[in-house]
Amino acid sequence: MNRDPIPFIEELGYTPREATFLYAVGMHSGYFLRRQFDAYIGRVKGAISQHFLNKAERCGHIRALDYGENRKVFHLYWKPIYRLLGDEDSQHRRVKGDLQVKIRLMILDYVLRDTQEHLLETEQSKVEFFTRSCGLSADLLPVAGSKSRYFPDHFPISTLPHGKDKHPTVRFAFMDEGLFSLRKFERFVLQHERLFRALRRFRVIYVSDAQRNFAAARKYLAQRFPRFPDALREEDFPLGIDHFLEYLEAMDVFDNTRLVLTREETDVLEQGERMYTAPIHSQLEDDWYEDRVTLDQISARYAHSQNNTPFETVLFRFKYPVLEHRRSRPSGNESVLLRTPLLPLIADE
Repeated sequence: MNRDPIPFIEELGYTPREATFLYAVGMHSGYFLRRQFDAYIGRVKGAISQHFLNKAERCGHIRALDYGENRKVFHLYWKPIYRLLGDEDSQHRRVKGDLQVKIRLMILDYVLRDTQEHLLETEQSKVEFFTRSCGLSADLLPVAGSKSRYFPDHFPISTLPHGKDKHPTVRFAFMDEGLFSLRKFERFVLQHERLFRALRRFRVIYVSDAQRNFAAARKYLAQRFPRFPDALREEDFPLGIDHFLEYLEAMDVFDNTRLVLTREETDVLEQGERMYTAPIHSQLEDDWYEDRVTLDQISARYAHSQNNTPFETVLFRFKYPVLEHRRSRPSGNESVLLRTPLLPLIADE
């Protein structure tokens, strides 16, 4: 998607805030709650959100799923909006079972958080990031079915800059919609394991509205990615491991060649002589000079240290309406509520 779709959504009659919110819904979830729109615009439940919902329903862009007791989930299903987003056949347009709806509401809560993370919003952007920016083979990416759909769970993936180091931390969210075992999480980790091990830094973010699986999930991930006894500590390399490797190379040029250091090499050498004075630095210098370790191996050891139990949790204290699924369909000027069976919790093909 090369153009910004938000101005085109505004042309449908929405304000900039409404259009931006609908963009987030269309890209990440397809479903939303009124309280999510209220939180996004920084208002409590009132006339602004009701006007937005009335307008969107009147235009036929969203439909309300009635969960009883005045609880509604809204589904953005109008195909032309998804066409503006570059995916007119988006999975988000499809009617989902209750647990799948809950997952999508949780995803929306997750992406609407106020963070410094950069979201990889589409399958294409995820594939391009890992294959082009990270230089990894597409064979490492999780894929489902003969259609070669990458990242079939549709869970959020984001990047977080890591200080002055050029390599960001890649953050993989996992959504727990009310699980009573770790089987789904274990499958998620196994599907992504080769990719995790190929990255310099990654984190798994376990997202749930209950804490019951947090400790077990942390333990499982620690078992899959055990602590390395010779891992390098981040605090010993405040400018990142690449700076230390540049320091070694600059020191080698200064000591062993007749080449004149560039200004950048001189600056790195002066910084390093003040900074890299601990025993671990001296040991790494000696090992490198004696060809017992390569620069790539030093970098890999540092990456391993950042991946020691790379686990975080996000606890949502929201109540998600998950009852028997009901679907509203327009019939003339009325909406008829139709009971539909709970759909199985499987990835859409």
